[in-house]
Amino acid sequence: MISYNISREVLNLILEDISAFKLIVKDSRHIVYLEENKLIILLENSFNIAMLEYEISDLEIVDSKSYFVCNIQEYVHSLNKLCSKDSSVRTEVEINSNTTKITVININTEFKISLMNYDGLSEKFAQLSKNKVNELLEKYFVENSIKFLVSRELSDCIAIIKRSMFATGNEVNSAILNKNKLTYCDPQGIIGFNLSKNFSDYDGDVYIQPALLDKASSFSKAVEELSIELDSSMRFAYMKVNNKQLLVSLDLNNFQYPDDSDIKYIEPALNNQLKIKINIAEYKEAMSKFDGLFNSDWKYNNIDTIITDELLASNSLKLVHEDFNASVETYLNFEVVENSLETNNYSFLLPSSYIEDLLNLVISEENVILSFSPIDTNQQNGLGIKIESKKINAIAIKIISVS
Repeated sequence: MISYNISREVLNLILEDISAFKLIVKDSRHIVYLEENKLIILLENSFNIAMLEYEISDLEIVDSKSYFVCNIQEYVHSLNKLCSKDSSVRTEVEINSNTTKITVININTEFKISLMNYDGLSEKFAQLSKNKVNELLEKYFVENSIKFLVSRELSDCIAIIKRSMFATGNEVNSAILNKNKLTYCDPQGIIGFNLSKNFSDYDGDVYIQPALLDKASSFSKAVEELSIELDSSMRFAYMKVNNKQLLVSLDLNNFQYPDDSDIKYIEPALNNQLKIKINIAEYKEAMSKFDGLFNSDWKYNNIDTIITDELLASNSLKLVHEDFNASVETYLNFEVVENSLETNNYSFLLPSSYIEDLLNLVISEENVILSFSPIDTNQQNGLGIKIESKKINAIAIKIISVS
């Protein structure tokens, strides 16, 4: 028999952590270890090991193993149901050869909930699981480990990258962090972010997978900046904050970036381009006129962007989209920075959701510079729209209008 008490204060921490670690909880084995008035929850699957440690009281272990297997969500839910506001809740565990009975008891009312679990685990494998984090740390992280910081700024940038990955279905799964620069490329475009400070002191490229930062978000309430440690091969990641540890096995990094000649091929031609300054707030207001009016299969929110002699004379772009249900037409003012256009009558499809995502990262800035050339997308310098600000240096991919 195992028995112990958990206070409401500690239970609130457990509830918060289990909710925060929901990506890890799913599809994991859940083991609870008891030692020296400590409760250790281990969440383990093929890719992740999380260990969460809490203070308990009145621990007694009589003729029993010092661990048990359970469904942690069901167990914690039962604790929450029976734990009074200012008291503790008691757990009693009976372990037989094939079954584990977990009984949660309200100390004041004696109300109880019993849960049955039929997943046995030998002491050998229970100990192996418990020791695995330390063994992997000693094996992979003793020498030449790589550290980088995660803050709201970096997370917001990675969120944009994740949406682009999802939209394109591309095999690329990583961005590269080098000091204060974050770089990413997929079929929607090439992104370069200038971050406010160095997020890594490593003298080289740090591969960052959005999937890793999804898991790191489990710590977001605990710290404003989270230090993540990678092994030298960047196949394992480790993080620890207070009572929580997480070790993650990563997929092979897949990062593709065009060389200088490829970039020169897609970016606007210096001798045949329109470079304009656009107010970010006005741009977002113009884009908002298209929101909620078109079908969900309007995947990239491509907006027909039109420039003519008349529009250029009035320093404005015409923005249009229509389908069987609705049509929207609006205008966006700009200031000419440079005009070397060979023709003033031109249209292309602007990937507005992609560009708007980028602009959301520089909302503190007033303006952004857009450059494009009136050249077919199958020709040199016809494919890219250059987007520049203090924080962003990017090239979005356009599609010539078929109208």
